[in-house]
Amino acid sequence: MGLDVARERHGCDYDEIKGVARQLKSIRRDVQRLNHHPALLMWGIGNEINLRLRNPRVWDAVNEISEMIHLIDGDHPTTTELAGEDPETINIVSERCQALDSLASQAYEGISILSDCLRLSNYEGRYAVSEWGTKGHCLVAGTHWGRPIEQASSKKAAAIKYQYDNFIVTNKNQCVGTFVFLWRQKQERTPTWYGLFLENGRHTKMTQIIYFLWKGKLQEIPLPTGLSMVVLNENGINIAILDAGST
Repeated sequence: MGLDVARERHGCDYDEIKGVARQLKSIRRDVQRLNHHPALLMWGIGNEINLRLRNPRVWDAVNEISEMIHLIDGDHPTTTELAGEDPETINIVSERCQALDSLASQAYEGISILSDCLRLSNYEGRYAVSEWGTKGHCLVAGTHWGRPIEQASSKKAAAIKYQYDNFIVTNKNQCVGTFVFLWRQKQERTPTWYGLFLENGRHTKMTQIIYFLWKGKLQEIPLPTGLSMVVLNENGINIAILDAGST
């Protein structure tokens, strides 16, 4: 269960004691309301709050939230989802948030170096990969007018299998689990960039490969397969330019 923690990059000042106390009180109400929900697995305290962070006192607030949760709910562990892979950040969080039961990483392309970053840090506890999957829109080639170019579904599926085989299955010592992003349809840059399902609920090649990795067999259902789109003998990466009104 994700608990929204205010981000410094959005204007929150963690030196403002009264504001931090109000946030703790609000989150306590959420925990009291949700701690017996049958779908609750763990508490995620804040999402990517380390991005563009300067004031480390946010981690004191996260630790205080985790301590509060343990007083209310002794059945579910706590974590915080970090953006990226950085040994220094891991050290700071683990030192200031000792009430957390684990750390979590939004890994994506960085999943290949996550285990190395953990070894370079002082952290010896458990971790989860809270987001991984399709290459992010910030990490792909783009057009000269600033639009990222989406990979075909077959390439996404191949990348997901490669990541799972090489960086998830092989790193089970500290890893308590992983969450492929995203087990539904999601509009972000395009309607199909991250979601493993289409808007009408149909499965995709990515859904099929995840099913295979989990179950050891392929789903016997028809799937839409996107290979590539070619215009004037150029694919998206080469950026074919059309003149207005041309046919």
